[in-house]
Amino acid sequence: MSALASRVHALRLADDVLAGGDLIAPAFRELRASVMLHREASFTEETGRALLVQVGELGQIVGWIASDAGRLADAERAYRVGLDAARQAEDAPL
Repeated sequence: MSALASRVHALRLADDVLAGGDLIAPAFRELRASVMLHREASFTEETGRALLVQVGELGQIVGWIASDAGRLADAERAYRVGLDAARQAEDAPL
């Protein structure tokens, strides 16, 4: 879980210095991998909730990156994935 949190943080920092077009492919790759991990892995309820929080944050960041790249439909899709994950995790602020 901490590895995923580190990658989410790294994308957030990279978004501050790199153009969206440079980050969009790795960002969506991370989002897809995180969603698949949640769907396919076995874990405790607490770990599942923590994973959903990370997916929610990742969806938000990937949405920012896609918006920066001018890919608004992709941004909306990423935001929806993040919002769905945050709701499932019962993380209202996210």
